[in-house]
Amino acid sequence: MMDVGDRIIVTDKHETTNGKFVGVKGKILHVDVDSIYPITVGLNNGDLEAFTREELTIIESESE
Repeated sequence: MMDVGDRIIVTDKHETTNGKFVGVKGKILHVDVDSIYPITVGLNNGDLEAFTREELTIIESESE
């Protein structure tokens, strides 16, 4: 489960994004399980983007 505050990296194992964010790190800002793209991430490059769980990998969990 991904939670607000978790630090992530965009991995996009299923190649669903256009590739420009692959390898970019960020922090989860919002999770809306009813959305098509439920995870809103503030990326380290200054962008704010929404992703699916399959496009992200947790590198540091806020709950740990």
